[in-house]
Amino acid sequence: MLAEIRHLAVRMARENPRWGYTPIQGALKNVGHRVARSTIAAILKAEGIPPSGERPTAWCMFRRAHWPALVAADFFTTEVWTARGLVTYYTMFIIELQSRRVHVAGSTRYPDEAFVTFDTPSPNSWPTTISNGVIKASGTS
Repeated sequence: MLAEIRHLAVRMARENPRWGYTPIQGALKNVGHRVARSTIAAILKAEGIPPSGERPTAWCMFRRAHWPALVAADFFTTEVWTARGLVTYYTMFIIELQSRRVHVAGSTRYPDEAFVTFDTPSPNSWPTTISNGVIKASGTS
């Protein structure tokens, strides 16, 4: 049991460099382990992990901890010949960095503030997904 608590406390401290003894204590309590702050401090000290304010918080650590949730957004233009001549369409896309899945958020001839500040709560509301070269509308399989 103590080995499991030690493993969890060390893992939490490494994955969350800004967490002090109290947040680690609370997280351990959430998974059913009641541990004193002083015990957590002793475990981390024995593992050579300094207190939260002294731990490094490098960009690579942040990326590693949040990689499954990171996305990037960008735009591309497409020139289309129409009866009125050459027309430019602006397309916004979102890429899930971990899976490299691309979602087309929308396309317009006139990108305004509402189009550019596209705000979505979850990938389920993104209109189109491109996966392995196949374009799928949202809600299809």
